[in-house]
Amino acid sequence: MEPMRRSLRRRWGLSPHKVGELIAKATADWRLYKIDVELHLRGCGAGGRWELVEVVPVPSTSLLVRRAFHSNNTGKWHAGQHGAPRHPLDPSRAPRRGNGCGEGGGSILFEELLEIAKLVRKRELARHELRMSGGDEPHERRRKTAPCIAKDMRGTVKEVLGVVHSMHGLVEGEPAALWLARMDSDQALIERVLNLQSEGHDSAQ
Repeated sequence: MEPMRRSLRRRWGLSPHKVGELIAKATADWRLYKIDVELHLRGCGAGGRWELVEVVPVPSTSLLVRRAFHSNNTGKWHAGQHGAPRHPLDPSRAPRRGNGCGEGGGSILFEELLEIAKLVRKRELARHELRMSGGDEPHERRRKTAPCIAKDMRGTVKEVLGVVHSMHGLVEGEPAALWLARMDSDQALIERVLNLQSEGHDSAQ
């Protein structure tokens, strides 16, 4: 933490104590986990001073899945935006590890997984566009060094399913590997996922 404090003060002219308070406030909902954050800064005049505008939590895909497992095991549903007081799935149907917020073990709804996939894809597209639009580098070099993202929403959903599988989790009480197979063979499921992409109007070049 000390190198970060020196950088905040010397390079950006920010108070480490104030930044720490803002980070703690922004990550209050993630207090059980280690999470990355983005600091959005704004230049103030020609004196080289900067102002901290916003602190944005940036949970990884595995962390989003882990919190969904933990929500299931504790009876609180955090991953979805539906306001349900309790998770619809029975926690006893899924394996549990430790206190429910460890590396894996749990079951989530497919709707929850889709919510995670939409968040992940939105973030990946934003990073890709930022990389492609910045600097004076040739377009070909920017394209090669830009973050690699899935071609469509189905690829992103399969990535999230892969994370669930690696964490020994279940989807709707079934192995994630079974859902991965369905993403290649179930046309109705594929169309449902691709419709999410058309709703979001995203594209990966």
